Amino acid sequence: MQQVKIKIGLESHVQLNTKSKLFCACSAEQGSSTEPNQNTCEICLGFPGSKPRLNKRAVELAIQLATIMQCKISHNSRFARKIYFYPDLSKAYQTTQYDEPIAGPGKFTIETSNKSEKTIRITRAHLEEDPGKVEYVGGHIGTASGVLVDYNRSGIPLCEVVTEPDFTAISEAVTYVKKLFEILSYVGIIDPNREGSMRTDANISIEGGERVELKNISGSDALEKALKAELSRQIFLKTRGDKITRETRMYSEETETTILLRKKEQEEDYGYIYEPDLLPIELNSVDIENAIEGMKRLPTEVYEEILAKYKLAPQIATPLAFKRGLYEYFEKCLAIYKNPENLAKWLVGDFLKCANWHNYEIETCPKEENFLELMFAIESKKITEREAKELIKKMFDDPEKKLNELSKQEGEASLDINKIILEVIAENKETIDKIKAGDEKSINFLVGQVLRKTNFKADPKETMEKIKKMINS
Repeated sequence: MQQVKIKIGLESHVQLNTKSKLFCACSAEQGSSTEPNQNTCEICLGFPGSKPRLNKRAVELAIQLATIMQCKISHNSRFARKIYFYPDLSKAYQTTQYDEPIAGPGKFTIETSNKSEKTIRITRAHLEEDPGKVEYVGGHIGTASGVLVDYNRSGIPLCEVVTEPDFTAISEAVTYVKKLFEILSYVGIIDPNREGSMRTDANISIEGGERVELKNISGSDALEKALKAELSRQIFLKTRGDKITRETRMYSEETETTILLRKKEQEEDYGYIYEPDLLPIELNSVDIENAIEGMKRLPTEVYEEILAKYKLAPQIATPLAFKRGLYEYFEKCLAIYKNPENLAKWLVGDFLKCANWHNYEIETCPKEENFLELMFAIESKKITEREAKELIKKMFDDPEKKLNELSKQEGEASLDINKIILEVIAENKETIDKIKAGDEKSINFLVGQVLRKTNFKADPKETMEKIKKMINS
């Protein structure tokens, strides 16, 4: 791709992990477990005469998020009505914060492609409600045969984090979104398993020209694709001598291009007015301190504790600290199993390897008590380390199964290995004759044949002992 000077600014819409919505008692649950428009009421649908009431927990989470972004928390903030007419807004306006947000300027550090640190300036963080979800029937916005709206999402609390246009490479924007998502998941400000838990709007311009906004991008991979597609479009227009206009677009997976949604509005087009149904948010120092004290520790703090408390090597401490929920899992196990070094070795080794294969989520890992059975079985030498590796794989395939059930399956599998060894002996009579004549090295060839037939699942040492016994018998 042609080298050009680019500027990117991001607006990340963080869905705060609350049980209820921002201004009503409706459940914030959504997705496949709920029917469309199931979790709605007269408040989140904006019926005339309905009165909103602010969710205190959402304010606490917004303070925690602003603290992570090193923002200055405002003691006085207020809501406004952002007026625009789209089908996902049943009220014809969005309740948001405008000129008096809950948090002001801040900063967030990322690592660039050349391994240096870069500080991204944060303009503000503000509270607002999520709109409903538009679903296009039979295609995307340009090809759909119809449009449906699900208002279950309408009113879920968001904290929007706005950056300055400090990203000068697409990779920097991707790194920022990935790091922000990981940290917010880690401390529980968002639920990473919830659909749309963090969506990003990206503004991109080239060579100091007009910026174009890309709407509703979920995830760092999608952000990278969308920005690359829009950058290619802008370079093409500039090369052709066409003017780049300020507009709002969306990325289409089907065409791998960006599609025009509308010409970009100016701020005055939204007709902001103060929200008359909500009082200003007034916070004192104690409110702010209590919210911050209630926040889970950041992974860097956990890492330092692991080094100091357990004296583990940095390469062991890093995944233990930075994988969401893994350190808590480690400490629960350690309350019963008193060998931190061995426990950590298995957790960041085969346990984490299998977890990553299954798209790591701590909620889908084997229960602590089931994993501890395995640890005690290894320590008492009831099973070999190779058997343990295979059993961990089976644990992740069926996290509810206990060790004795999994071991039974493994025992049945070992009968197949005996059968394979007999097959290998029958297929290699010349090699057997060499071994019987005193050429003990030839047994390694037979071990290799068994390992290949078992996809290298068999234990080499045990296989060699079994082959010797079968030859002698």
